[in-house]
Amino acid sequence: MPRGSGFPKAISDPIYGSIPLTQVELDVIDTSVFQRLRRVGQLGLVSLVFPSATYSRFIHSIGAAHVLGEILDRLRVRRFSPDWQLYRLAMILHDVGHYPLAHATEHAVEDYYSSVAFPTTDHTVGVAPDVRTTLMKHEEVGGKVLTLDPELRDVLSKYELDPNRVESVFTRAAGTESIYSSLVSSDLDADRLDYLRRSSQATGLPYGSVDLDFILRNIVLRKAGSPKDDAGLPKYVCVKDKALRAVDHFLISRMFDYLQVVYQKSVVGFEQMLQAAVRHLLQHGTLDLTEEAVCKAIPGNEWPRWDDAWLWGKLHEEHQRLQANAPTLAMYCIGRLIARRPADVLYMRESVISSGGRRGIDELKRRAMDMRIQVDKSDTLRGGCILWSPNPFTIMSKPSRVRDDVDPSSGHDGEKVVRILSGRRILPITQCNGSIARALSTHEYFMVRAYWVGSDEARAAAKAEVTRIAQSCGLEKALR
Repeated sequence: MPRGSGFPKAISDPIYGSIPLTQVELDVIDTSVFQRLRRVGQLGLVSLVFPSATYSRFIHSIGAAHVLGEILDRLRVRRFSPDWQLYRLAMILHDVGHYPLAHATEHAVEDYYSSVAFPTTDHTVGVAPDVRTTLMKHEEVGGKVLTLDPELRDVLSKYELDPNRVESVFTRAAGTESIYSSLVSSDLDADRLDYLRRSSQATGLPYGSVDLDFILRNIVLRKAGSPKDDAGLPKYVCVKDKALRAVDHFLISRMFDYLQVVYQKSVVGFEQMLQAAVRHLLQHGTLDLTEEAVCKAIPGNEWPRWDDAWLWGKLHEEHQRLQANAPTLAMYCIGRLIARRPADVLYMRESVISSGGRRGIDELKRRAMDMRIQVDKSDTLRGGCILWSPNPFTIMSKPSRVRDDVDPSSGHDGEKVVRILSGRRILPITQCNGSIARALSTHEYFMVRAYWVGSDEARAAAKAEVTRIAQSCGLEKALR
């Protein structure tokens, strides 16, 4: 890496006041593929419900890198050292492969190409073993951007940085992880620490008011066991037990952020309509987001153009074309998105279920699937109803995945759980008796909603039909 490490510039930020940047970071930020993130919103269609929630993945990526740098400073990783710079750069670039309009587009891409590659007979989408040759998640697209974009590749080469190594940090590629990997992806990582505070400010909701400074002051790197018997034991990034309440607050705040923002009923309705619209564009060839097309667009300098405005333009063009034909689900969805008209909620049930007895959760999932099959078959609901039932979720990685004998650099899912330093013991937060998050981790949140996007005249009949189907599947009785 060239000499003269330091912070030649800083940018003003409403969250942190000032974010200092190194020269290599400034050069990366100036590339076209990163500048594209100014035009890709962090929160997708959330701004249709919370009007000020318009901040970009550009500032989030820089903010997350700043938080990660602060954590590394606390862990006494030498500032400007190769590891320190590598991890900050990885956080700056971790979203460079995001599709337009956030996760809704990515879910539509995955859903469509998976169903094309491996359709099933029970109205669900199966994923074929080789489907990943057809579609890519945004982390994988980011890896392609690092290796295929000539401008970014030249910048990294100038500073003697290996694009594959940078990619391996934010993808947590097997065999490349380190003790710092949890800072990039875990229940308490730099990404989430920045996202929650920034989204709170943008939406005007209070859930991001976490004690970040106190958490940062109490993050340490420790080996499990006592000094006498710690030979060969792995090191963990953990939080001192005096900050347990602050970590609890963060995890619970993130749960409420999901429930009140990400899973807010109108937000979900808009994003479900967007997914239906994107699947339609993919089906009719208006969009091509296969791996082949994306890999061709990146070196051809097309990728920087694929931003939110670009996708909105595609939707407007398709809406004009569809209006000349008979009404379809896609026409209704695109028309409502353009007019900012929320989908009508026909049916909505939510419940907190103990995950100690898996039969309860599994039974609810089975009944929800039965409801989906009947909705798909119903003539009354065809072409106008969208059923949404996400996988039941907890506020953290499931405690059943945690193993104390697993090296944190192994990539084991359990290492995403926050670890607490209590005396000389290092415990997953799910094993700390005083943790509120521990109690909540044994429960899962189940939701099912039916949205109507069709004609107003058919809405009442659709609502009655959805209620009848829910009762016939036993879902109503199971949720009492």
